[in-house]
Formats: sequence, C-alpha cells, structure tokens
Amino acid sequence: MNSLNSPGELRRLIVYDISQWKTIDKSFKIYEKLCKVLGNEAISYENYEYWFNRYLKENYYSPYKSSAPWFLDSAVCILADVVDKKSLESSYRDLCDAFGNDKISKEDHANCYEHYGVEAHRHALIMSERSVNTTLPDTYNDHDLTFSNFPFDVIAEIVDKCDLKSYLNLRNVSHSLRTIVDKRPPPCTDIEIVCRYDCILVMADKEILVHSGLVELNHSRTCSLDYIEKRVFRELEFVLKNPKLRLKSFRFDFQNHSMFFDMNASPRNYKENCWKLLNSLNHEILVERCIIKMEDEKAERRILRCLKPGTLEKLEIENWLRVKEINRIARMDQWKQAKHVKFHGLITLSVEHLFHFSTFEVNFESISTSNLVRLCDNLSKSINFVSCTIETVHLLDNDAIKNALNLRPSDSPNKYYIPNSNLTVQFSAGYDAKEISIRKL
Repeated sequence: MNSLNSPGELRRLIVYDISQWKTIDKSFKIYEKLCKVLGNEAISYENYEYWFNRYLKENYYSPYKSSAPWFLDSAVCILADVVDKKSLESSYRDLCDAFGNDKISKEDHANCYEHYGVEAHRHALIMSERSVNTTLPDTYNDHDLTFSNFPFDVIAEIVDKCDLKSYLNLRNVSHSLRTIVDKRPPPCTDIEIVCRYDCILVMADKEILVHSGLVELNHSRTCSLDYIEKRVFRELEFVLKNPKLRLKSFRFDFQNHSMFFDMNASPRNYKENCWKLLNSLNHEILVERCIIKMEDEKAERRILRCLKPGTLEKLEIENWLRVKEINRIARMDQWKQAKHVKFHGLITLSVEHLFHFSTFEVNFESISTSNLVRLCDNLSKSINFVSCTIETVHLLDNDAIKNALNLRPSDSPNKYYIPNSNLTVQFSAGYDAKEISIRKL
C-alpha cells in the first residue's frame, strides 16, 4: 500500500466513506487512525475537508471503476474497516455495494481482512511500546523494533485484552510474539465441540471458532479433503494445547448422524482427528463443568482422562450407560473428586458411588427401599452433601419408604423430616410419584 496521502489512496478512502454516507468528521477520524497505523503524517482537517467536498461533488458513488485488480483498489478500504472495528460481514457487504458483487472474492476479502487485522494488532503493540517506554531512541522505526525490545508486561497486557480471534491472529505475526502469546491464557471460558460423521462445529464463548462445512465450501476447489480435515483443527489445537487454558464449561456432542441431513454425504475423519488431538495433549485440561453426549459409551472415559481431577466440579452425561461402564467411570479420580453429577439417561448405579457428591440428579429404573435407606444414612453423615433428586421409571412405594425412614410430616405437602437426622425428604405430588428429593437442613 502506498502512502495514505497519495492522491489515489486518499481518493479511494474518501469516496468509499461517501458511498456509506459518512460525515466529514467520521471520515476524518478514520483517516487519522489509518495514518497512525501506516506511520503517515495526517493532513489538516481543512485540507481533508477540501478533498472530501471535491469528491462529493464528483458524485462517484462507485469509486472502483478501474482496470486494476480489486485488491489493489480496495486495500485501504479494507484496512479502514479493520481500524473502524467493522465486522467481516459488514465490511464485505459495504465493499460489494461499492465494487459490485461480481468483482469481489469473499474468500480473498476474508484473507485480506484477517491479514490487516494482524497488522493492526502488530502496529498497536509498536505504538503502545513507544508511548510507554521513553528510553527507546527516536531513530527507531518499525523495522528496527523487535518484540525483544518491548517490556513483557506491556505486550502481555495488550494480549490479555484481545478476543480469541485476535489472540489467534497475533500468533501469526512473528515467532517472538507467538512465544509471548502462548504464555498467556487463551481468552476463552466455554468450548463446545459438536461432531457428526460429515461435519464438525466448534463454538468458543458462543461464537463459531470452527465450522468445517464453511471451510469445505470455501476451499473445496483449491484444497484436498485431507488438508481441510486437518486444517479445521488448527485453531482448536492452539487453544487446547495451551496449559494456561481455564474453562468454565466444556461440552462434547459426538453423534453418528449427518449434521446437514444429507444421506449421500461422504464420511469425514473429523471425529478421529478430534480424538487424536485430545490424546496428543501433554497436560490435563482445567475445566469446571463437562457435558458429554456420546453414542459410543466408552467415549466418556476417553474424555474424562483429558480433564484435571479436582478442577472438574460438575459432570453431566446425556446418554445411557451400562453398569460395567459406570463402575469404570466411578473408579476414576475425575468422578471421585467431582462435586456434582447429572445423568439425563437411565442408569443402573450402586448408590455408594453417590455418597461423596454435594449434589446429584440421577434417573433409575427403580430404587429399592433398602438402598434408599442406606443412601440417606450416608448422606446425613456427609459434610459435603447439600441436595439430590432421584427419578424412577416405576412408581415409588411411598408408604414403604416412610416406614423404613420413620418419616415425620412437615408443614409443606409431601415433605417429611427424618428423625435424628439433618435431612428432609420430599416426594413428587400425586399417587403416581416417580421422584424423590433429599435435602440437608
């Protein structure tokens, strides 16, 4: 890109702003920001106003009528959108309005937008350093400076203020910055991986981080499927392999049907590659809550092995598990040190595996009165227990339970006290009770 004050670049910027009905003041503010990014000296407001009014009178609302490639004509406009913090979608839409839909490649625009996003962050680091560290000689220019010249705390503070996409982009600026970025925790607290036999979707903080369908759509003509299958995991790999990652929630949803309901879709290796990534981690992921929905019941253990025991407090399993598999999971430290468990599917589980939890929600086909008595006896002695809910397929024998626990009624309907205990028991209403709740006073 030439100097922003060259006639061609200045004209492109102003006419692009005019096409979006920007005022002179708004256009000039963006121009000043661009000058800082490019290291140019800004012209005065009066001179800028002169050129703005001149181009406005020309009434060129489609400024890119030239024989040059669209990228050369629009580079300054894309950089202006980045500096103006305009979204990728909005930038592409506005450029199409100015260029024409048939002239702009969406893929090339996205690559250019990402490139300038990285460059803008790089320059922000340089300008921040200059404003903070007054000991640098005035003769330094952008090419003289390296990241080794910058105080670590300055760069770290800027990195910590980035969103996840910016964080990942900064890794591509230089090897030195990548080293610094990788020492900072990724700005992400929630990850969801949804995998089908033909697609994978990764959400980070409720924003799309990876969508293999979009990647295939944009690159299928230029890249092999094998390359795409590996490429889609690049961002997720950077995030998961950072040992400083701290997650509040991690959800796995692996199913064998199609995400796009296309019965003729070719199977992909996304699930296998995801397992390879998880198995390649040389540390356990720190996550507070894990939700697992799998068709392969052995997958629960494979996932739990990747999570750090003690840090994992809440575990939710959304599918049915056989007794042997639950018993294997119950022997894991991740289970033993968790505080809450919830099963959405029907299970057969020994009640002794529930004694250590603070809270739990489980579904049984049925639960015997003797097991319920044993459960209440242990929960009353637990210093951690708070409450639990047990649902059953078959009706509960309320009278047998009341007699076995010697329950005493309370002022609330269907709620009872256990004598010489700190627990209350509440049945679901009606004669078809299938739920019982136990709570510590």
